[in-house]
Amino acid sequence: MHNRISSILLSLTMVVMTLALLGCPDPDGKFEVFLERSADDRDIEEEEIIATGIADVTGDFLFALAAELKPEAPFQFIATTVFEANEEGDGGTLSITLQPLSLNPGSTTEPREPVGDPITVSGIEVDADGLFFQDLGETTLVGEANPITGSDIFASSLTLKGSIQGPDLYCGTVGGTIVTPISLELTTASTFAAVRLESIDDLPTTIIGSCAAGNAEDGEEETGEEETGEEETGEEET
Repeated sequence: MHNRISSILLSLTMVVMTLALLGCPDPDGKFEVFLERSADDRDIEEEEIIATGIADVTGDFLFALAAELKPEAPFQFIATTVFEANEEGDGGTLSITLQPLSLNPGSTTEPREPVGDPITVSGIEVDADGLFFQDLGETTLVGEANPITGSDIFASSLTLKGSIQGPDLYCGTVGGTIVTPISLELTTASTFAAVRLESIDDLPTTIIGSCAAGNAEDGEEETGEEETGEEETGEEET
């Protein structure tokens, strides 16, 4: 009797082992397949962790500079932007080329054709929070790109203090000293915003010239075109 029971137990053990092997063929092979199929997903997660706090703003943007004298008639540029993250993932550098766009006095949409020499600045340091500061030095802007008076502008210094708000927006304040056509110290009331373009051949008619406007909900954004020509041009306007 004892031998009969032992034989039955041995047979049951062999059946269980056989079923286990049949139900899980080549477990190491299945795991390798899983690793290969999920490789892209794991890479994406790693990149997102590295980029936390900093967005890649590489691309073309409409850059609007709203001067404090007449913010409803902003200067406009095509900003070709390149962002390079550092190896640590806690900052990087920006390179921006600003191509001035022509504007009729008082207009925000016409004719907006490239005019004058581009303004290029590279090596702008960006910290882990997406903040940056850059002195552009002496800067000249042709009168065709001046929507306030149409006069040529010369600044002995021009600074940008800003932040990357997301992949489609960076913005901030403008400082510096205007020498001609008038002498003027710019304050933090002068702002700028760069909004990503889907195409440089299809420029938006709603112009965003500040961080507040860029982050506003739909319907609350500032539109310079609606105010065009409603205010008189003062004697000290640039």
